[in-house]
Amino acid sequence: MTVGLTALSGPADAAPGATPATASAATPAAASTAAPDSPFYRSQPWLPRFKATTTGTSTAPGVLFTAFQPSGTIETRPVMYDNTGEPVWIGRNQPDGVEAPQALQYLGENAIAFWSRNIWDITSDTTGSHRPLGGWEVHPRMTTDSTGEKLLLTDKWGTTTKIDGLYQPVVMTTAQEINGRTNTETFRWSSATAGDSTKPIPVKDTLRTRNGDDPFDYLDVASLNYDPDGRGFVITARGTSGIYHVDMASRTLTWSFGSKSATIAPPDGETGPTLPEDARIGADGKLYFVDRSGDHVRGVVATIDVANGKATYERKLQPSGTVDPAQPLAARHQVLPGGGSLLSYNGRVAEYNASGALVFTGNAPTAAKYETTRGGIPLSVADSNPYVGFDFADPTTTKAFVSWNGRQGVASWRIRSGPDDRHMTVLKTVARSGFETEIALPATSVQNAFVAEALDADGKVLGQATAEPGRAAIDARYADPATKQTLGSPTYSYETLRSGMVGHFASGDIIWSPRTGARLLLGAFRSWGSQGFGAEPPFGYPVADQAPSGDANVIQQKFEKDTVFWAPAWGPWSITQAIYIEYRAAGAELGSWGRPLANAQPPASTGALSMQEFENRTAYSWSVWAGAIRGDFLEKYRQLGSENGTLGYPQGSTVPSPRPGIPAYQSFQRGTLIYQSTESGAPMLMLWGRIEYKWESAGGVDGPGVPLFEERPTADGVGRFIQFTNGYIYWSPNTDAWYVENTMAAKWTEYGAEHGFLGYPMMDAIPSTDGVGRYIHFQRGSIFWSPSTGAHEIHGGIRDKWAEYGWERGPMGYPTTDELGSADGVGRYNHFQGDESVYWSPSTGTHVVNRGIRARWLAAGAETGLLGYPTTDELATAGGVGRYSVFQRGSVYWSPATGCQVIRGGMFSQWVALDAERGRLGYPTSEEYRTADGQQRQDFQHGYILWSPQTQRTTPYYY
Repeated sequence: MTVGLTALSGPADAAPGATPATASAATPAAASTAAPDSPFYRSQPWLPRFKATTTGTSTAPGVLFTAFQPSGTIETRPVMYDNTGEPVWIGRNQPDGVEAPQALQYLGENAIAFWSRNIWDITSDTTGSHRPLGGWEVHPRMTTDSTGEKLLLTDKWGTTTKIDGLYQPVVMTTAQEINGRTNTETFRWSSATAGDSTKPIPVKDTLRTRNGDDPFDYLDVASLNYDPDGRGFVITARGTSGIYHVDMASRTLTWSFGSKSATIAPPDGETGPTLPEDARIGADGKLYFVDRSGDHVRGVVATIDVANGKATYERKLQPSGTVDPAQPLAARHQVLPGGGSLLSYNGRVAEYNASGALVFTGNAPTAAKYETTRGGIPLSVADSNPYVGFDFADPTTTKAFVSWNGRQGVASWRIRSGPDDRHMTVLKTVARSGFETEIALPATSVQNAFVAEALDADGKVLGQATAEPGRAAIDARYADPATKQTLGSPTYSYETLRSGMVGHFASGDIIWSPRTGARLLLGAFRSWGSQGFGAEPPFGYPVADQAPSGDANVIQQKFEKDTVFWAPAWGPWSITQAIYIEYRAAGAELGSWGRPLANAQPPASTGALSMQEFENRTAYSWSVWAGAIRGDFLEKYRQLGSENGTLGYPQGSTVPSPRPGIPAYQSFQRGTLIYQSTESGAPMLMLWGRIEYKWESAGGVDGPGVPLFEERPTADGVGRFIQFTNGYIYWSPNTDAWYVENTMAAKWTEYGAEHGFLGYPMMDAIPSTDGVGRYIHFQRGSIFWSPSTGAHEIHGGIRDKWAEYGWERGPMGYPTTDELGSADGVGRYNHFQGDESVYWSPSTGTHVVNRGIRARWLAAGAETGLLGYPTTDELATAGGVGRYSVFQRGSVYWSPATGCQVIRGGMFSQWVALDAERGRLGYPTSEEYRTADGQQRQDFQHGYILWSPQTQRTTPYYY
């Protein structure tokens, strides 16, 4: 549950102009029409996109909680994201901004909190909303004790105190402890005492200057945090550069550090805090804080010796990058389980382990300044259901986009669709991929009823989004400005047909089916909407918008079963194609037929395609096209049952051989008859069904070419196929029919064709995005071809990693090998054009090895050598000068000055402990070698490391 805000996420936050499609009342869901380049998510167009940049591997549990300002907006939203930078939950816009976002424990549960509209919003499974009791706090701070039962908040009050003999106005900071269950105050402490400027925190500590007679904030508190035992707390003050510890029982200072009156001195040779932030005592008793000096931020872990008044710095954590010293700093130093540190400042994150090694970084895409903390995800932030949106730009492929804001445990998405909710089949199940998962589906499979089910790791349904793809497609078509101008205002009236949907607008309709997409019906063509739309349009769905016919003043529109013509002289009635040919030959409306009295319609019993009443006669059409069937074609046609058989009515006359090598053929309603070759006596073959449809759409004799045999069952007994002169067309119930060119077919058949691991094709081969090669996707992999590399298959995690780097347009270029087994028999790999490879093993996952580092690794024996498999992609070093890759048993580092060098084992551990390439030694200039006296040595830019077999220790030496 959420307190303090009406909702932290969801469609109440919808972006201007976003119009989700209506879903079923039982399970609300959105079907988005957001543009492909929209800054919003396709499934939830009220949510702005978010992606943090992350590197490394965190060892701490939980996700990262911060806030961000979406690009180009003045919005402020809380957000949680995972270690990959993908959002887990995006909160509702906070018009008054967000301050101090933090993940914490509250009443024993995971919680998130932030300050907005002068109120603390705390969200968990059981939450309360707390407002400081009075005052005018402008930099709010809040923390909970280790049990999450108590809250400690800051407030500010004006008072007067005696300074230099005069009573002067100052702003004092108060700390209020509130019982989280009863919402009652249990403790209050003030930084200044009226009339006494020396207690508890002396006003003389301030580094600030008064501005006229106004009260001035001499402390400017940056944070306060409970001690682990809850008996005291630490205050961090920017106004004094001080860190103060308060004992709650006596309400007195026990020590102070960094201020003018500090009782704790900094370590010898070190300075105390300059502009400290977020100081706290960890469970180990050490002091953790963030400090800013100039344009640099650092984290410090210190031991405070109260008895001797001395501090010792145990660890100094220096993240890369700088900050603007003129701008405010929002920073935290969170103590992680196991003693690690999470430093965050102005949207950036640096995570260190207990040894002080940097293990993870993050950078949120925001221009504002927010701190970040790591914690669990409150269950209550999740929306009650997932959402789904669509992209209909590709007429052959419908893309579904699914997401569930804040929901944990979603492992995969299962898509079901059908003509209605009682007759749905499973189209695809895919693994969840980031906040929003994109799922490509054959356009013809996406029907009126559509459900996206969220599944857990065991396949249990966690929730579902229902949507109407037809309405989403109609809305997407209407969103085009030119379409809006043509159709006028919406009437918000939609009709569900047997296999499609129609939407009505002031000046026309949009009609949709999975087979034909969304098309306009205007003027006389719109009248088809009154002819049996409760079932299906009488001549099928339009396959195109209306267009000029080529005859003066006559326009046409093609439907699945016929083409319809209209002219102004005919009034509201239109004429089907075959009848129009005869009508035009008879003189049209000025001839013997007269004007039409009604639209054409399929007669009930004559067996004709259509009939139409005119003033002086009734016309029947037995074929969409006027034409004759002769010779062998007529004999074959009769064998197949003539017009009542497989092929139906002819759609034109016989096409004679158009050029050498191409035989004669003839098209029918449901297929094509074609000779096997131009040779005398060649058998006549029949193409029909989805394979024939694909043959025609792929270019017919100019595309796949001439069939070599009629349709046959596939080897797996599931599908059907035909081989043509230029390739194959394969069909299966789950994939539809697709054309595999010969350049791809040879490689595909090498791997067993449809009964191999690649499975059936999921698309035709199309040009690559670089315009050089071609590619085709199969059920379980892909084949990419280019003139210089030939055809190679790629699949699984290696293909996914290649895709991360931009497919063939990325630095890797095209694959130069198929996926091959590694030499050790454990892993798999593909090589690519750019002297790059992708290697996979069960224990390391999938990683890229690039250029020089790859060459050095290969020289060292690759995966069977001393380094083993890569465990990271190639990464930039912290200073941005060099590059490195980590392997199972070592690393390879490169810089322009030193080239590629292997470093591993004790040498690597010692080097990392000395801050690696950023330390005094710099980059390695050699690999490990044995010295004349039997020691092991590795050289660096500014020194070397020796390992002694006698002492079993490594020792650094500097030049």
